[in-house]
Amino acid sequence: MSKPFLIDASPIYDLLQAMALVAQPPQGQDRWDVWAREAAAAMESDRAQQLARWFNDEWPLGTACAALVPTITGEHTIPAFLDALAHLPVPDFLRLMVTCGELTISPPLAASDLLALVGNRRAAQAYVDRYLGLTGRVRTSLIHLVAEPEEARRELLELFGVFAETIFASIEPSLREERDAAGEALAKAAYRLPDAVPEWLSWTGDYSPAVLAPCVMLADRVVTYYHELDRSLFDSMRYEPLVSMVGTRRILASSGHARRSGRLRLPALPSPDPVDRWAQAYTALGDPSRLRIVRLLLERPRYGQELATLLNISGATISHHIGELSKAGILRLERRGQRTYFHIQSEALLALLDESRRYLFETASDPTPENPKDEATP
Repeated sequence: MSKPFLIDASPIYDLLQAMALVAQPPQGQDRWDVWAREAAAAMESDRAQQLARWFNDEWPLGTACAALVPTITGEHTIPAFLDALAHLPVPDFLRLMVTCGELTISPPLAASDLLALVGNRRAAQAYVDRYLGLTGRVRTSLIHLVAEPEEARRELLELFGVFAETIFASIEPSLREERDAAGEALAKAAYRLPDAVPEWLSWTGDYSPAVLAPCVMLADRVVTYYHELDRSLFDSMRYEPLVSMVGTRRILASSGHARRSGRLRLPALPSPDPVDRWAQAYTALGDPSRLRIVRLLLERPRYGQELATLLNISGATISHHIGELSKAGILRLERRGQRTYFHIQSEALLALLDESRRYLFETASDPTPENPKDEATP
């Protein structure tokens, strides 16, 4: 019996690809390449070193977390992902990490085998050298991870949180629309296993589930990620993961949509018509959560997680609201160390509201039309 692909338009896959891109910034001049270099330059040196440990080299340990995403119950948000990673049992966390690359021979993966390595650096080194065949920085990092998994996990969780809040949150609103459109295109295609697969997914194997994840950061590329295992990846479920992260540009082009650039969309130039500007601002303010955000930011600048906690909504939702307020030109960003703070440009907002008030009330009795096009044709 054939099995359907699972379509997962989660922002987490773009987050993972963004971290990998920044960990080893490319030298090209594509907008994403430029963005990656700027983001890398803005990171503090200790964070940059952590990012390199987890997301650089041929088999980045951090990208192994892609296999965890489809197991999350409910919406696959970044906070839900961090919570799932934080509560993953130690044997599952170790199994996730030690199987992320090509295995020389099948290693012992039972919980008892893995837990016996914890706290024993010599045993951890022997395990990595015998079964995983790694060298250089990846070998060193993995030996430390196997011997001290909770310490390593804390570092990874903190790195995810800082990167998501200070770097990724500023671009996520511009990624969401394209990612959702690509997810809808994949769903309409109704790919199934093993009878029909897209041409860009050349091999699937006998994996369950097989996830197709639209990813804006990949543009027109495909990254297929899987674990070669003779047993379940996680103790609590049968799971032989195959996650194919597919560039949204490729999906939309192959489905007949207009080919997209896969780049950050620049804000539209302000309209010369003041009525258009006021309408955009009022649209941005026409949401109770955004009004509450504006009120909080008028008290003082705040960062994303602080707003999410105060309003009891997710970080992804905060990012969406911040994006809408930014497009209206009434909010600006300021990076302070590891955090991005949001400011309301109060003078600009007051000027905009005052000008619109004068337009509506002080010119209401003026018989001269503001726009010649508003005159009736004789």
